[in-house]
Amino acid sequence: MPPHFDSDESEFELAVDLGPVLALRTMGPGESPDPLWAALAAERGGADALIVPLDGEGGAEGDALAESEAQAVKAQLAIPLILEIEPHPRLIERAALLFPVEIILAAGRKAAASEDAAASSDARSSACGLAVSHLHARAIRVTLSVSPHPMEIEAARALGFDGVELDTNALIQARDPASVALALESLREAAAVARLAGLTVTAGRGLSAGRIELLAGILDIEGLHVGRMLLAEGLLSGWEKAVRNLVAAMRQARLAALGRHR
Repeated sequence: MPPHFDSDESEFELAVDLGPVLALRTMGPGESPDPLWAALAAERGGADALIVPLDGEGGAEGDALAESEAQAVKAQLAIPLILEIEPHPRLIERAALLFPVEIILAAGRKAAASEDAAASSDARSSACGLAVSHLHARAIRVTLSVSPHPMEIEAARALGFDGVELDTNALIQARDPASVALALESLREAAAVARLAGLTVTAGRGLSAGRIELLAGILDIEGLHVGRMLLAEGLLSGWEKAVRNLVAAMRQARLAALGRHR
């Protein structure tokens, strides 16, 4: 399989999630954010890659891009494109034809409410296994979104995934220092398990700036996936500046963490 989007494993990488920008298109008629403008501003700000949710229906509305939009963005970027999709065969084939460096499978987010949870889980595992085989044949890396639980990480390894994106919801919801510490420890342990299993580890969606910096101190986490915080910060200081500020902050946090471990 091809390497992670930055071949220098000593670097801590930032992939900017375009999803929160695209979600503004669901708020009603009027001027919509230009995805290409947001993508290029993120690149100028220092992002290492761009995450783009791909629309499952083939349209160009809502919080995901159609293939034509994603292709237009990819053609203008110097940094790699990462697509995020559900593990449906038709969508996997469409995504593969865009030749992203990596695909994140958001497995089961819509199916989680199914009445037959066991059957739904088995079906998702089968779909994910087929997806990994198909995408590896196209030399595309595949990452699975998982909770920070050893069983889910082991399932990702067994299915042949290259990496995991850890869900940070517990850290998002934590309201006191003890809860924050507990959520961080859970993520730290999960990241260590994943790295020992030979998986790359990313995380970060939905976190505030301060908690992203805490996450950057976990050395087994190799990259951040960030979108919502950048959108909020960008409303005040500008999208490009928000990306640049985050790159500086996360690198400083990582250097501090490295210093503590020497």
